[in-house]
Amino acid sequence: MTVPGGTVPRTPPEQAAARVLQEAQAECRAIGEPWARWPIDVEFIASLLYNLGIKRTPNLQVGGRTYAGLLQADAGLIVVDAAHHEHRQRFTIAHEIGHYVLHYQQGRGIASYQDTPETLETSHLTHEAEANAFAAELLMPREQIQVMYTLERGVAVKMARHFKVSAEAMERRLAGLGLPVHRRSNWA
Repeated sequence: MTVPGGTVPRTPPEQAAARVLQEAQAECRAIGEPWARWPIDVEFIASLLYNLGIKRTPNLQVGGRTYAGLLQADAGLIVVDAAHHEHRQRFTIAHEIGHYVLHYQQGRGIASYQDTPETLETSHLTHEAEANAFAAELLMPREQIQVMYTLERGVAVKMARHFKVSAEAMERRLAGLGLPVHRRSNWA
């Protein structure tokens, strides 16, 4: 089966995420740790490469406003809403790493990002769209998506389980790669 979508060029945020994965792999080799690729351990990457801690807070609110997550770069901390599903928390952590790599480290942003559930879904805000693209590539790397697409016959929910992301995140990733989205298996 030929997998379509292989010609969609990587965006700069996706390129940055691919570099982060390569760096994490190299660091694992250097310290004698095995590199577990399925699913990507975003907390390990945050700690290993950027010395970022993760704090879970139920019903994360600041100033009466609810947040999915926030980055406090100067404090070396990512805070996520513990009330969210594990898969949402993973995407939020990857998203905040994206802010750190793309915006904070490169001097393009502020030291603190607060992401509401709405901003994580909003693609018209440049920094948010970049952090979402980064998170998608970090959690669902293009090459692994193409392999799993063939193995799972493009069934998004099966692929989502494998990568520990939501079905919606997987569907968006597949669409972004130009791959047809299958919501259920015709083989069951």
